[in-house]
Amino acid sequence: MSNDALLRNAPPPSQRKPRPPERVRSMRKNGKQVDAELRGHGEWGWECQFLHDGELAYGRRWVTRADALVETEEKRQELEGEGWRQVEGGGVG
Repeated sequence: MSNDALLRNAPPPSQRKPRPPERVRSMRKNGKQVDAELRGHGEWGWECQFLHDGELAYGRRWVTRADALVETEEKRQELEGEGWRQVEGGGVG
């Protein structure tokens, strides 16, 4: 049997199931909302994403979860300086 036959008859790979994001914080101002989420990518690190009214506005990958959390804290401070306020129950403080 050739290698080609093995490839044609191989079962399809199982579908990848994305891990749900971890909401870190949510902030609001004038009816708008910014959410910060972390997504774990296993050996490829952690991604910090910022969503503006549910739409991805920015994302960056970090080696460690702690580094990604630092970025969310820095952004929280920046937004608070612009008048944004954290939503109750919107993640870690």
